[in-house]
Amino acid sequence: MNILLTGIGCPGTAGTVYSIKKHLKEKRVFDHKIIGIDSNPNITSEICSYQTCDKFYSVPNAKSEQSYLEFIQYICNNEKIDLIIPQTTIENELFSKYMKVISLDRINILVQNYEIFSILNNKATLYDHISKKLNDDYIPKTCITDRPTGLFDCIEKNFNNSDRFVIKPILSNGSRGMRIIDRNIDTASRFFSDKIDSVINMTMLKTLFKKDLIFKTPLLVMEYLPGDEYSIDCFRRDSVFKRIVTRKRIEIKNGITWISEVVYGPKLERICDELLEEYDIKGVVGFQFKQDNEGNFKILECNPRIQGSMIASTLAGCNIIGLGMDYVLGNTISEKYPTPEIGHKMFRTWGWV
Repeated sequence: MNILLTGIGCPGTAGTVYSIKKHLKEKRVFDHKIIGIDSNPNITSEICSYQTCDKFYSVPNAKSEQSYLEFIQYICNNEKIDLIIPQTTIENELFSKYMKVISLDRINILVQNYEIFSILNNKATLYDHISKKLNDDYIPKTCITDRPTGLFDCIEKNFNNSDRFVIKPILSNGSRGMRIIDRNIDTASRFFSDKIDSVINMTMLKTLFKKDLIFKTPLLVMEYLPGDEYSIDCFRRDSVFKRIVTRKRIEIKNGITWISEVVYGPKLERICDELLEEYDIKGVVGFQFKQDNEGNFKILECNPRIQGSMIASTLAGCNIIGLGMDYVLGNTISEKYPTPEIGHKMFRTWGWV
């Protein structure tokens, strides 16, 4: 089996590769190769050790759709690819959008269909759909704007009495563009004591944007949620078989989970089960939630792809990535497939997990 793994410069690659190899070993598939690709010019074949991939290609940036897809087609033909596993959001979107173009008779792609992907990946459409179709209690208090004047009008109207609130793009991942606004923070006094973080005050916020600026992607202004944060790794074959792994995010750095624990979360599992069924999700997807002051769970976002720390589920005995591989390859999935070990903790280090 020849597997094309995209975005191998991603922080979660080592975990993804571990999950793939563990699954193939359990299936007794010993004749396999992982072909890694990345558009980052700093990622080279010399950097890619046997732990990540057997062969490497530097590819065009996925933003250049035609050039990227043509090169992917070349790799698929040259390496006789059987399975494509996209890791980055932009590549997932591209494969989802053009899956029929790329997917020849023998190539399978671990990706959501484009209609579902478009809803899940956009925080605005996701929140709106959940509010109308499921339960308004699942989403935080929000408003959306595409320019600075609307941003500050939104803040004054909805968060004028809030000491803290959050802004973030409706299309983003890995905490890119996310800022916590704290009206009481003294940034000058924190300059020498604190590392770089995502907390700024209103004065700093007002200096970021010119009045005539139009945001590249609309910004979402959201209530600040002070409670615990959770990532949920999900696999769904159909309404009969699914696995939902709830991970408490104990320590987070730059949007990446460094310490997590698999926990028993029946309420979160029930919410995620509703989401999986509502969108008829097939394969692998991830959700992120945070608790408000009263302990209610509010959805932050959906990752309609492999999440960067899904290895935590693998290490806890429930290989969500492996299940996704079996699903797209058409392999039989046992109804007795194990559930995760509750209480299992993951600690990420610079080299491995």
